[in-house]
Amino acid sequence: FILLGKAWITLTPFLGEPPFQLNLLTGLYGAAAVGVMCRFLQEFLTASAWRNAIAVCGAFVWAFSPTFWGQCTSCEVYSLSVLFLALLLLYALRFVRAEPDTDRQNRALCT
Repeated sequence: FILLGKAWITLTPFLGEPPFQLNLLTGLYGAAAVGVMCRFLQEFLTASAWRNAIAVCGAFVWAFSPTFWGQCTSCEVYSLSVLFLALLLLYALRFVRAEPDTDRQNRALCT
């Protein structure tokens, strides 16, 4: 978090003071986590005709929950951790649903 924050401050000096820049970066981590969670829900709900609407609603309910919102609007490491957790959920779902490779009998993590 510290290294990414320092890189962000160095690359975006035009955004204002460093505390504001770090709060903005934390919010971007949270927004990315919500986007990844929406994608996870879309892939999880494969058989539903309303899967896109359900995924967007589920991601927004999660995004505007008081705990998540509070952690994403302050300069803390939790939003980056939640982004990693959402990515882990997405890749774990893809790993479980992947077809075994006929040559090597292994599964692909990323498609």
